[in-house]
Amino acid sequence: MPVAVELELSESLDDFIRNEIEEFGLRDEQEYFERLARAEQKKKIQAYYERKLKEAIEQDAWIEATPEFYEKLLEGIKERHRSKQREKLA
Repeated sequence: MPVAVELELSESLDDFIRNEIEEFGLRDEQEYFERLARAEQKKKIQAYYERKLKEAIEQDAWIEATPEFYEKLLEGIKERHRSKQREKLA
């Protein structure tokens, strides 16, 4: 469900945002802030996985990614999905 947010911005910041909207061909302020939030979310997710990869490298905690590994991984994902579907139906 969408949530409405009201912001009070300085005139210079408002001008900046309006220029950004025009420059990138966005519909309105909502689209600008949605893109801004998604970009920040993507950065945080990427930083998380980079940290995890660095930890694995430092701990020498490698798992060989063979075709069998991917088959097992995919089967686990499918089973979790099936379990969630069964829970919804129960």
